[in-house]
Amino acid sequence: MSCFSNQVSSESDNLEFLKIDISELYKNNNEIRVQLSIKIPTDKLVFQKSFDGFKSNLSISAIFMNDNSITRNESWDIEINKSFFEETKQNENVIIIKEVFIPKGKYNLNMIINDYENHISWIKDKEFELYDTFELSDILLFEKNGDKYIGITNEEIANLDTLWAQFYLEKSSSPIKLNYKFYNIGRNKGNKEIILEKNIEKIIESENVYYPIPIIHDFFNAIDIEIEYRKTNRVKSILLNRYQEIDYDYRILVGPMNYILENSDFKKLREYDNLTDDQKLEYVINYWKSNELDRMSELFVEFYNRVQYVNDNFPFLSYEGWESDRGKIYIIYGKPFDIKNEFTMEAEYEIWTYKSNKQFIFINKYGDYVLSTYN
Repeated sequence: MSCFSNQVSSESDNLEFLKIDISELYKNNNEIRVQLSIKIPTDKLVFQKSFDGFKSNLSISAIFMNDNSITRNESWDIEINKSFFEETKQNENVIIIKEVFIPKGKYNLNMIINDYENHISWIKDKEFELYDTFELSDILLFEKNGDKYIGITNEEIANLDTLWAQFYLEKSSSPIKLNYKFYNIGRNKGNKEIILEKNIEKIIESENVYYPIPIIHDFFNAIDIEIEYRKTNRVKSILLNRYQEIDYDYRILVGPMNYILENSDFKKLREYDNLTDDQKLEYVINYWKSNELDRMSELFVEFYNRVQYVNDNFPFLSYEGWESDRGKIYIIYGKPFDIKNEFTMEAEYEIWTYKSNKQFIFINKYGDYVLSTYN
């Protein structure tokens, strides 16, 4: 069994979806340790059914060219695993990390990604330069899951409680100066409001640093992280898509609007249920454009984004994602703090846990996850 979106891609295709980041980590003798971060949307891959889920096998070659000669050629295989079929259809990025040592200089990276079994080949080039003087690495972004640090994309930051900024230092007794700012950038990008700014100066004993940055609850769509160490400055600027102009489609809210009214005003819910489809659409538009609830308010954006997410990730047969049990819980409570999968001889379960210790257990009934118990 295979599942995929695109059968074949090549160097002639538009490969904007394929992202390659190159970060300078630290210097070792005459070479510099470099981290490659390759980001591929999951739905661009082909997955085969395996015993315990679905897997996709890739072969990757990274050829580093300097002055038209090959300085380093790295090749490796990777297996990407997903537990459930619906996870293979998501557009969230798979992040592949590889670290290599190469000398200073200007480079052209030729990246070749092959799925030989399914006749897929992607080829992408990237130019970059490494410098001889090293005191402070580039800044990388991670989330922490237990004892593990996991690389993340910009758009995943808004769902975190804590963002971890990782960097390497050339060890000395000099302090680092770390500054981070949360912004709200207006839709015309001309209005840039600082919501929170922090300045930290301290001596760091470790060469490999993971520094925690708490994510604020206020609405923000940009973060700047700046680190100064001895004579070196590094800056990481993060922009979220939340500042972009969005053409909201109120039609997708007509059904989920029941969940808002169900938890706020039963009288309005009864009135809403008796409206025609056109009348419901008009009601939804007026509700979110009213003086009490500004259309562009954080509440509206969060509600709209949740509905979009469940429709993309939890559809089943002729049902839309918001109609599913998981969709309803996600819209009402938001993203779970933790999701676990358990298997017994009788059934397969998905367990959602929230920070309030509220827990929902869904049972897989022929591919449809139905709410079984909650507390």
